[in-house]
Amino acid sequence: MDLYDDEALPNVSAMLELPGVNRHTLSLQVQGDKLIVQGERASPLASKLQEAAAGRQTSVASQKFKVRELKFGSFRREIDVPTTQITAELCDGILLISWPRASDFSMGRSNARPI
Repeated sequence: MDLYDDEALPNVSAMLELPGVNRHTLSLQVQGDKLIVQGERASPLASKLQEAAAGRQTSVASQKFKVRELKFGSFRREIDVPTTQITAELCDGILLISWPRASDFSMGRSNARPI
């Protein structure tokens, strides 16, 4: 995640890379002073292998992968935000979130933490 905070601009912006995440599996919720971004990234290869294996009564075992560097599964991210006036746009695997700056709110690396 990139967090952009320029005091000369009226908004703070966050950008998250979410390649392969379907907007229907993405959820943004405000709980108190936190924006919670969560979703799931499915493995397209595993889905195709499951379909192919369905007729043969075999399963796709993760130990059959010789190299596995791509990350799939559910994710969750919490970002401290001082407002509920949040805009978000998902385009080409990039989620851009912005919200108005609060004069007494300090943004820093400690304000964004994965769970």
